[in-house]
Amino acid sequence: MICCKLNHFVTGRQNKALSCPCSNKTSRLAGGLFLLFQLLPVIVFADEPHRVAHFPSWPGVSQLITYDQRVWLVNSQPYKDTNVADVYSYAPSAGRLSYERSLFSQDAGNPVVYQGLLYWPFEDPRRSAGAGEFAVTDGRVWQWNSMQSGSVMHVHAMNVCDNQLVAVTGSWTGQLHRQTGKKDWQLQYDYPSGAAPFSRLVNVTEYNGECFVAASANGKVEPKLFRIDSDGTSALQDWPSSDRVDSLTVHRDKLFAFADTGGSRQLLEFDGSSTSSLTIEQGHRPAALHSNGENLWLLTRSSDENNARGRLWLYTDDGAFESVATIKHPPISITSYANALYIGTYHHSGGGLWRYEIDGAEAVANADTKTYFASPVSLTSDNKLTEMLYDELHALLRDPASTENYARILRRSLANHPQAEKPEFGQAITRLLGVEFDSTLIPMFTRDPVPKVKLIRWYLLTTLAINGYGRVDPALIVAQDKLDSTGSGKQFEPSVAAIAATGWLNQNDPQTLKALISRLNRSSDPLWVKADVIGALSAVTGKSYGYDIAMWNRWWKNQL
Repeated sequence: MICCKLNHFVTGRQNKALSCPCSNKTSRLAGGLFLLFQLLPVIVFADEPHRVAHFPSWPGVSQLITYDQRVWLVNSQPYKDTNVADVYSYAPSAGRLSYERSLFSQDAGNPVVYQGLLYWPFEDPRRSAGAGEFAVTDGRVWQWNSMQSGSVMHVHAMNVCDNQLVAVTGSWTGQLHRQTGKKDWQLQYDYPSGAAPFSRLVNVTEYNGECFVAASANGKVEPKLFRIDSDGTSALQDWPSSDRVDSLTVHRDKLFAFADTGGSRQLLEFDGSSTSSLTIEQGHRPAALHSNGENLWLLTRSSDENNARGRLWLYTDDGAFESVATIKHPPISITSYANALYIGTYHHSGGGLWRYEIDGAEAVANADTKTYFASPVSLTSDNKLTEMLYDELHALLRDPASTENYARILRRSLANHPQAEKPEFGQAITRLLGVEFDSTLIPMFTRDPVPKVKLIRWYLLTTLAINGYGRVDPALIVAQDKLDSTGSGKQFEPSVAAIAATGWLNQNDPQTLKALISRLNRSSDPLWVKADVIGALSAVTGKSYGYDIAMWNRWWKNQL
């Protein structure tokens, strides 16, 4: 037995108790949405995965990755368009879980570490189709960015091929985008949907010096693993036909992946010249793969709905998988760090992060000094340029064509403007937020058309957040609105965009903080809106109270 102390920092929904899996102690928070972390003694067995963190707010823990001596993850509601993607980091050396950021996304895609920075794609950004969006951080500072190449609804994954950052996306066609400069992206490969209504490239990795992408398009059954090199793109012809290929994982000299066809899910390996299928014990469905260089690990889920569990398997030298442990909840994601595997799970009572002791996990170095983030600019600005931008953008917003065809002209004009990164651009948008526009109904990716005034303010506010300059009127944060209580699908209420923008702008004056606290206590808001408020408060205050509303209220009272 190994005794350790873990500092549990957990999210909460309603009045719940967190039970440490290795202790009889519990922590209760009466009348709150958050369960505050406590220092609890934990006894673990080296041959059993043990839960090191529980997230009662949302049922899934996914997208695990190691960075800056921490394990990073997303707590969300996978498999549903719920507008939440909370990013946390877990420091194994201290047993400390920290709330990091709330992405303005319906969920998050697979992240990657590139040139000392962590890139996290918005799997389904709330700004609708047209921009491949992602966040980038050095572990402390965050920026919101977009690719603006091709037509994108979802950014499913980012990775590195040929020493360049790449991203794979989904829309009416699946696409591979390659970064050609700090802010410049180029569309490299377009995967047509054919008879399918929608197409996605869901995974990308480098294998044997070439870029491989995995595709998904329901109803278009064909080999869906593609090799991309200087000569073009070609499908692996001996790869079996399927609806979807995912979980691309390179281990030693082989490439592994899953292929879905109807209700079946195969585990396949490619050795550079031929493909073979690997046998999985009946009753187990492949869920995730991970190689730490030394070993290849497989997670499966039980196919028995009455016994929803997971299993951890080790790839052996004879090409089979040996069962090594049972996981109490269905697994989603896996990574390794400092002689341990970390597993993210799904459960209706809340997602979990589990640890399993192993030998030979890789060490992750501290992040180096970054050069990605621009140095702060002077607060002085060119008033003449601000006026010019205001007049130009005002004319654009008054043009009825700007909001036609899902507001494509408006979106692209704001995102691709040559002055988009300058403070004067943000100042011009700040002024435009006070202009009244008509309420003509505009068809969007929503159940009902959106009033033009709301649509314009939504895009102005999210552009302000990406630009990083300007100010949000606190009155917009507390404005009365009409939100979908389930949180599904796209939302265009300006107050939601205003909440998020304050966090990305680091707007922390007393009026803004008062508005955020007021909105946090609004009982009519669905939980995903509270997640936005918590994300903004965490960003502007540096506090990690998470979903503990009582703690936020006490903190605010002490500021008065």
